[in-house]
Amino acid sequence: MGVQEGLNKLGADLMVIPLDPYSRNAGFFMTGTPSALYFNESVTNDVLAVHGVLVASPQAYAGTLLSVPWCQYSVHIMGFDPTTDFTIKGLVTSPMPNSLGPYDAIVGSYVQGGIGSLINIHGQNFSIAGRMSSTGFSTDYSVFVTIQEAYTLAAGSPPGPDPFPLHQGQISAILVKVDRAVGINPVLYWITELNPGVLVYPMSALTRQVGDQLAVTTQTLYMTVTSVILVSLPLVALIATMGTSERRREIGLLRAMGATQSYVFRLFFSETVLLAFLGGTVGVIGASLGLVFFQDALSSSLNIAFVWPSIIVVLSQVSIALAVAIALAGGAAIWPAFRASRLEPYDAIRRGQN
Repeated sequence: MGVQEGLNKLGADLMVIPLDPYSRNAGFFMTGTPSALYFNESVTNDVLAVHGVLVASPQAYAGTLLSVPWCQYSVHIMGFDPTTDFTIKGLVTSPMPNSLGPYDAIVGSYVQGGIGSLINIHGQNFSIAGRMSSTGFSTDYSVFVTIQEAYTLAAGSPPGPDPFPLHQGQISAILVKVDRAVGINPVLYWITELNPGVLVYPMSALTRQVGDQLAVTTQTLYMTVTSVILVSLPLVALIATMGTSERRREIGLLRAMGATQSYVFRLFFSETVLLAFLGGTVGVIGASLGLVFFQDALSSSLNIAFVWPSIIVVLSQVSIALAVAIALAGGAAIWPAFRASRLEPYDAIRRGQN
């Protein structure tokens, strides 16, 4: 769901990148590891001339800054064409000037600094003209400048650990919006046929690709949770049984005072369910705090941006977790609660004294 929401924010139907038979890179937006493969900027006009293409906007990966004081991650420097762009400006959450100046930049959500503050890229100060909303992709720790500024930065980048590989007239990707009346698949075919040396990705396929990768992780987590449930069920039943045995005297006194079997059953059953609810609540709060404190470490280790899902998704997952905890404890407490309710007063008091 989060992947699809991020792609919807980008607004592109197709992504055109250089063909590399030895690479499985699915594009800058998805992997966060852009390739230094380029094609000539004239390909943009060739793509735009294809029947069914409404807009074609080029982007150029200039290079990566491995360490800067204004972002805790490695920062990708990207060039884009503001006159044809339909993705980057759509992600900007703050008011933007009508046109970008020569030293204006649009930054991702992980880049520090307010609107109008300066960031230094290889000795050149750029003013933050806009900030993009979080997408969960590498745009969150990227800086977008005009494509001409990207060429200038690359030409003047000093030798060192992070040189800029871009050269004048090169681009690394073209984002395409398609006329839906024509269809995405026909346009994809025509672009591929008319432009040898390019690879065209439908954004929906990228969703499936990343979704398949996440599905493996999700299945592993589900298997782990299932194993924990199978182990926990007898343990909860054992703890409930031990609690019942230790409170035989109390049960006998309750029965002697007129408590019915159903009352004793409800008493022990509801106690177990309440403890499960409180324990589940503490677990959910602890897990949430863990994500808050360690989200940066997770993002850094996985090389992806961490995006919190919507409040509706969070509440639904919390509800499911609590429901599973209550059902698990309730199922495990049925037999101990039933045994407690069947104890006779005299027998329960006598055994409770031993």
